[in-house]
Amino acid sequence: MDKSFDIIVTVYNTAPKYLSRCLDSIVSLEYDNFSLTIVDDCSTNIETISFLKGVKERYSDKGIEIEIIYSKSNGGVGQARNIGLKNSKKDLVWFIDSDDRISKPDALVIINQYWQKFPNIDILSFAITSYDDTDFDKPVLKHRKHTTCFPTPTSIENYVDGCKDKPGVWSKVYNRLFLLENNLMFSNKNIYGEDVYHMIITYSKSNNIMFVKDCLYDYFIHSNTLTTGRTAYKRALELLEFNKEGYEFIKNDHTFISDNFDKFFNVFFYVRCFDIFAQGKDNDKQSIALVKEKAEEFYQKLLKQKNS
Repeated sequence: MDKSFDIIVTVYNTAPKYLSRCLDSIVSLEYDNFSLTIVDDCSTNIETISFLKGVKERYSDKGIEIEIIYSKSNGGVGQARNIGLKNSKKDLVWFIDSDDRISKPDALVIINQYWQKFPNIDILSFAITSYDDTDFDKPVLKHRKHTTCFPTPTSIENYVDGCKDKPGVWSKVYNRLFLLENNLMFSNKNIYGEDVYHMIITYSKSNNIMFVKDCLYDYFIHSNTLTTGRTAYKRALELLEFNKEGYEFIKNDHTFISDNFDKFFNVFFYVRCFDIFAQGKDNDKQSIALVKEKAEEFYQKLLKQKNS
């Protein structure tokens, strides 16, 4: 039987031109069994609020189940995703950023085919295309692919040794029950790196992660978002903070990761930091050195804990 999908879009003051681009890509999907859940995180922008009020009428001819949930407080993207997840009733969930888009109309067909072949998949991770706000028609990084593509569901052991996945939750589709039964909720901290934290805790709980090279998502880089609207140095420090939280979550629960944290730390922190400083304008040697110093301090503390 074909899988059912819930596409969860979190919104906070997203400009209508970007939000409409995102939603247009969703309602154009060539698949019957999916719903769209929009979670508004207390937007204050009048244009965003007005657009959301007209969403159901705008897409009324599409025959798609659309639900709009208004959060009672501005708790950040993590809280909004948790609200959408707890509300969902479908087999699979896909968390979409409201200024991005799904790149292929047959994306759900492709994803469903993998689940039909491998019904026990917990997480399916796929490739993306990146754009920046200097030219939204020209990809910055086309068809970003995993360095290793596992043709069948794999485990965290193979992941750490091979595939250097990107932490964005939008490049993954999850088995809903896998997330709920393991209490794999998103962090409510509204700082950079919440996706890394969620990736650490979800990957530590699963032995059925699948990596594919299909490019199914268009990621748009904006200079004034939470992700990019702060210095590379500050983002790297916030990322380190989430790595610390992630380790606290898994250290007594997953022997492999605890015993191989040097590899794990390299994947989730150093690889991502390289991306941050490569994109940032403050990629000076002093900032990089300070981050390395704090990361090394944290790492040495972990080693002492592990060896004590």
